[in-house]
Amino acid sequence: MLPQAAEPPAYISDEQLDSIVASLIDRLFAAYESGEPGLNDVFTPAALVAAVADDRLLASLAARERRVLAEHSIAGRIEAETRYMPDGTPVRADLEIIVDIAPGARIVDGTGAVQSQVDERQRVVFDLTAAWDGANGRWQIDDLRSPALGRSAPAPGGTPQLAPPCPWAAEDIPPTRGFDPKVDRPWCDGLGRELTDNYVVFRGEGTAHCGWESAALLFVGPQPGWEIDIWKLYNFVRDPEGVFASDWLAEYEVLPAPPAGAVDTGLTNGNVRLFDVPGEYDRAIYALIGDRVERWPRLREPAGCA
Repeated sequence: MLPQAAEPPAYISDEQLDSIVASLIDRLFAAYESGEPGLNDVFTPAALVAAVADDRLLASLAARERRVLAEHSIAGRIEAETRYMPDGTPVRADLEIIVDIAPGARIVDGTGAVQSQVDERQRVVFDLTAAWDGANGRWQIDDLRSPALGRSAPAPGGTPQLAPPCPWAAEDIPPTRGFDPKVDRPWCDGLGRELTDNYVVFRGEGTAHCGWESAALLFVGPQPGWEIDIWKLYNFVRDPEGVFASDWLAEYEVLPAPPAGAVDTGLTNGNVRLFDVPGEYDRAIYALIGDRVERWPRLREPAGCA
């Protein structure tokens, strides 16, 4: 077990964390694309074994049978916890890293033939632990708790690869049905995984005795796909009648399509699919419902009623 100081002499700076995150993600995507510097450089041996066992695409990448060609950018990160040596040297960091994948990302086989391609921008959250390899002067992934890039990349038909379908997939609501207020429809992420209420809480109809029946309340994390933070609640509202208008941080609006630059978060309950516009998440989120889009404003203060 690594030694740990209760009160290290110095804490890791934001600049150091940004450097660690950039190095890890850049090296990971370089390994996805060309095999260099190689997954053995990016992962610790035990973490690579576990990740390959969990992800068939990563296993084929490790065997040099396939490659992922994708331009990426880091959209944000959260430091959950960092552990230190007694002298203050950081040795482990628990991180959640948001990565945007540019349109045109491709999975190719050993000959370069395209197996699948994504023509929309994608957003992937890497939940991982980074460990300092002092002998080689580098940070490595020591635990990857979310699947690697390729598991979230949709095929041309739009079906997520290598992930089980959401429970509602077989009974999806046709676009002509419009908004469905049922709260018993599970929410899933872009990997087809069902999400618990640690990640999404949805109330399709507001509390009747408070006069909120026409509104729908959505609680999500500080970034799409992240756990809900009770200290900084992100409460968005579908509010066509303006019940909460005095607390809107943006206007409720109906649009024919997602705004330019909108990113599909992958979060959906089969009726509502959420989109994020970079720079707007603190004020609003966009909901694709059938053949129209609604801007759901964030509330200044989370809704509450006795």
